[in-house]
Amino acid sequence: MGQEIANTHFKHFDFHRFDEMVRKEMDVLQELFDNKRFSTRSSIAGLELEAWLVDDDAQPTPWNEQLIAATGNPEIVPELARFNIEFNVPPRPLTGRGLEELAVDLDLIWKQCEATANRMGSSVLAIGVLPTIRDTLLSLENMSNLMRYRALNEQVLRMRQGTPIRLDIAGRDSLKSEHHNLMLESAATSFQLHLQVPLSSAARYYNASLIASAATVAVAANSPLLFGSVLWEETRIPLFEQAVNVGRDALPRVTFGSDYVRESLFEVFLENRDQYPVLLPLSLDKDSEYLPHLRLLNGTIWRWNRPLIGFDEDQTPHLRVEHRVMAAGPTLVDMTANMALYYGLAENLATESIPPETRIPFDSARNNFYQAARHGLDASIRWLDGSVRRLGDLILSEILPRAAQGLSSLNVDSKLATNWLSVLEARVQSGQTGSAWQRQFLENHDNDLITLTRTYRQLQQQGDPVHTWPVQSQSVPPTIRIRPSMLEIIDHIPTGFLTVRSDEMKTILGQPTLIHLPGRNPDPLFVSILLHGNEDVGLRAIQNYLQRFGEHPLPRSLSIFVGNVEAALHNVRRLPDQPDYNRIWPGSDQGNTPEHAIMRHVVAEMRRKNVFASIDLHNNTGWNPHYGCVTLLQPQHLQLAALFSRTAVFFQHPKGVQTMAFADICPSLTCECGKVGDAAGVQHAADFVEACLHLDHLPQQNPAPSDLHLFHTTATVKLASPRLRICFLDVDSETCPPDFDLALRSDLDRLNFQELKPGQIIGSSRSRSQLPLTVTDQLGQEMTASFLELENGNIILRQPAIPAMLTCNEAVIRQDCLGYLMERYPLPAD
Repeated sequence: MGQEIANTHFKHFDFHRFDEMVRKEMDVLQELFDNKRFSTRSSIAGLELEAWLVDDDAQPTPWNEQLIAATGNPEIVPELARFNIEFNVPPRPLTGRGLEELAVDLDLIWKQCEATANRMGSSVLAIGVLPTIRDTLLSLENMSNLMRYRALNEQVLRMRQGTPIRLDIAGRDSLKSEHHNLMLESAATSFQLHLQVPLSSAARYYNASLIASAATVAVAANSPLLFGSVLWEETRIPLFEQAVNVGRDALPRVTFGSDYVRESLFEVFLENRDQYPVLLPLSLDKDSEYLPHLRLLNGTIWRWNRPLIGFDEDQTPHLRVEHRVMAAGPTLVDMTANMALYYGLAENLATESIPPETRIPFDSARNNFYQAARHGLDASIRWLDGSVRRLGDLILSEILPRAAQGLSSLNVDSKLATNWLSVLEARVQSGQTGSAWQRQFLENHDNDLITLTRTYRQLQQQGDPVHTWPVQSQSVPPTIRIRPSMLEIIDHIPTGFLTVRSDEMKTILGQPTLIHLPGRNPDPLFVSILLHGNEDVGLRAIQNYLQRFGEHPLPRSLSIFVGNVEAALHNVRRLPDQPDYNRIWPGSDQGNTPEHAIMRHVVAEMRRKNVFASIDLHNNTGWNPHYGCVTLLQPQHLQLAALFSRTAVFFQHPKGVQTMAFADICPSLTCECGKVGDAAGVQHAADFVEACLHLDHLPQQNPAPSDLHLFHTTATVKLASPRLRICFLDVDSETCPPDFDLALRSDLDRLNFQELKPGQIIGSSRSRSQLPLTVTDQLGQEMTASFLELENGNIILRQPAIPAMLTCNEAVIRQDCLGYLMERYPLPAD
């Protein structure tokens, strides 16, 4: 149902032709099943999240078309109503940290969309049914401006012979209403999970998903309300089933299904062909081997667990199960935990030696699902052993352990799995699902739907799991603030970008931004600038080059990542509450902040664009020659370094730097371009960018030793304590003043890239027994005694070393390090 169409009116011939094409494609599908021609890849996960747009008064805002255009992100698409959108996250393998990466990708798309929505006076909300939605808003005027939705609406009403769609839901309250269009469907928004499965066990995974649905729909319940009435714990279920009801005599198109699969998923597609009339008889141009008509038919049958046919990147067909039972929200943490439950439980049930579908009748599995949707964790369900149990108790005693076993079988990172399942355990123990919180909050606040929705929005943006949410109203500000760490992606040079100073950049770009500029060669050069807010050489070099190049097309596409604009505003490396923007790229061991997630997104985006090479432009805070830094001793990396300078440093610590993150996907280089304000450094960087853009390729052999002098960092020198008091003295002074703990040579940076001998004085210490500096090797192991000693208060070098990046900038010394120690390093042999 994702493709747009040309018209909404169809004739009898259109239906006949479509039916013929479906039957032809069924023969193709039968051959795929019979000859086992499906992809063997498995345990690949993907997701879709539907969400609402709301204003500060918690009312839906019908602006999805404008918002999607403003973001320019193809993974954000419209849903049926103008106030709904959908986020699509590309699939990832489940093993290792795959689920976490899915969550990170979703978070980044969400934040990009939220930032754009905020600028439009709106916010994004993930919730199963918006508490403030009114039936009068579910009109054709608020239907998204897409022909496929108009056509679907017309065809459903045609099959109903013009009779209105009747809603009749009995829960704690009762709700009956009539509607004359399909827009009721838009009131239900979901969190849909995809699982790619091998042909040999696809039937087992499908059946396992059916059995798991009672647990997942109850744990993820987040839709207790509709039009002000308190109905089911997951009201989305009866709402969606009744909203797309095509008539009394037809099979329901939203359904739990009619039975387990016995042999293969082909049975479901056969049922689709034989039991469901065509809704949208489009004429599709794709070859029958891609099954376009059959897949479109399948897309207009909304099973709560729906088999799908897709294609790998090499166009090999594959099978997926789409698990559609869970509501959107409440937070990213909650949804990630819900993912862990589904994928873990499905894996466990699908691989159990005695198939669970032989132990629990299909009718019981279906009844369990509807009982769980209606009563949530308090539902009584029949389990595999035939016993009838309270669902919440069963989840704690058996279902969560099964999910843990399944995640372990999938080789999901054990620490992450434990964390996610502990969130679910706490939610079930407390009984506070999203639906339970909404009901309790409403009772405590005189059925105030607006305060409920505004408080929900605030708590969702704070991000704590729903079981920790208070049920009393909090102070809700009229405007939701945007975190400065969001990523924006644009495809043009913003007005003022080419002339602005670095401390003015925040007025042009409000947050970290990735700028894609097209060129004759589509594989882009990636350039990162302002990772440190007080180092402007990258910005000035890019401005220099683009101003010189003018309106001419670039020789190669160029992607510019503008990093810490907040720190640049204050002309500091980073703000006190920020991580270092060049220590948080993939591979970092410093935690998992929103900024970490941005860098992962940037790398993933550039990988997708087939990045040609990566350069990271920096200033030094001390005197150094212009030099490059590489993390891999491979020919193209070294050739890139030689193109920049005859001096290069090979390093493998610290972790989390940009160059190291890109080294696995393209030649990658850090460029150290002298001190801030060095015009020669700016020109050198601009010339290097230009040279890279004109490159067709990088040589596959190592540079000659005369072209590149290579060094290797062996150690890092830091303060022994952040509380140490530092001063800088003339070279001839050897005594640390009593008011300070450490005195360093005022010309310390002039020692960079000099070959120092044992006995070289670095500085002096007030303490005569304890060194104020520490030295660690590339693995973080203590090496101070090997490199430094105290002699009459002087800090003396014990062995030969070549320093680099020694600085007299106290802020950098405290935030990062005093400098590095190196050795000469031979170029690898070809």
